[in-house]
Amino acid sequence: MSNRAIAVVGSPQVESTVGLAASIAVASAKAHGESCLLVDLVPDDTVSRSSTLLASAEARSLEARLRATGLESASRGHICAISLAESSWDEIDPAEVTEAATPSRIVLSLGSKRPHERIAEWQEGVGGCVALLDLPAERSLGALVFAEMSARGIPVKLCGRPPGLVAARRALAGVLPGGHAEQYGLRVVSHFDRVSRSGDRAR
Repeated sequence: MSNRAIAVVGSPQVESTVGLAASIAVASAKAHGESCLLVDLVPDDTVSRSSTLLASAEARSLEARLRATGLESASRGHICAISLAESSWDEIDPAEVTEAATPSRIVLSLGSKRPHERIAEWQEGVGGCVALLDLPAERSLGALVFAEMSARGIPVKLCGRPPGLVAARRALAGVLPGGHAEQYGLRVVSHFDRVSRSGDRAR
């Protein structure tokens, strides 16, 4: 498994990308037997999520590694989460976060505000992008996202069906969401794992 990040972005018509990002993070934890770090970019007045009573040993270990570098995080089920205020984005070092998280994968929930700039800042550490769009209405926007990410060498998957409310809450608690959300998350992880392996062979 590569620990290169999966970035989840959305359009202005999408309310939030964090439910989808959390579903992918939990799927990655299940597929690899290792906790996954969810970095959620949130408005400045958002209260950070706290740790859950039930958290895996891998998630607690990841939380400890992150806190040792000064990164506030919370172990939640099978994942570890960082709620990062938009005004604090420039204060973190992607390389430092990636090093602290290794060997865990990182999933970035970037929403719709300047996501391409955020991805550019993580450029070397992003191994895939999932765009949550209002399809088919935003098909043309999807083509633009695909073209821009492809130009950066980042593979893209488009998603037109966000997790339901219950599934999103389960995923944010670090447990498998079940149903379509769980199956989609596992497909995304499997897809980017295959892309990463083929890229390694090419090099």
